Amino acid sequence: DFDGDGLNNLAEFQNQTNPADNDTDGDGMPDGWELLHGFNPFINDASEDVDDDGVSNLEEYLNGFDPHIPAPAVSIAVSSESGDVPFEVVFETQAGGEITAWQWDFGDGATSNERRPVHTYSEPGDYSVTLQVSGPGGAAADSLTLVCKNPLPVADAGPDQAVDEGAVVRLNGSNSYDSNDEIVFYQWN
Repeated sequence: DFDGDGLNNLAEFQNQTNPADNDTDGDGMPDGWELLHGFNPFINDASEDVDDDGVSNLEEYLNGFDPHIPAPAVSIAVSSESGDVPFEVVFETQAGGEITAWQWDFGDGATSNERRPVHTYSEPGDYSVTLQVSGPGGAAADSLTLVCKNPLPVADAGPDQAVDEGAVVRLNGSNSYDSNDEIVFYQWN
């Protein structure tokens, strides 16, 4: 294979391609790759999209994808898009097409390559989650934003009391709590 197109000299002779030029039609795709995938090495078909996935034949070649398999389509589904910290989220991939690799970025520095990861957010904030998938036909991505909030403090003034009008009532807020911090003040109405 003098020209590095993946065809030995006999195959070049049998297919009538130029053994001194790895791309007889000059379309950016080597003759051997074109013949392997059923394309004509004498016709510039680089801009065509044989699998109608929006990715040209040349882009499929350059990225190492199979031009006959459409790129996957993907979207993220979650158990909930907002919640109080610690906020556990179950992620799901809703996809079309063949997917062989998943790459999640949870927006807080954590990542996963699982298909259905579970992740817990420990700090309040808005987190941009991205998912990138790839398969033999190409790659696709999706993203969404999750909102993680501090839970509200729980006010507990003590047990219910039945009292007469005008009677002095003693309330005790010692069972009140804030799961994220200390209670800094009490206000009674």
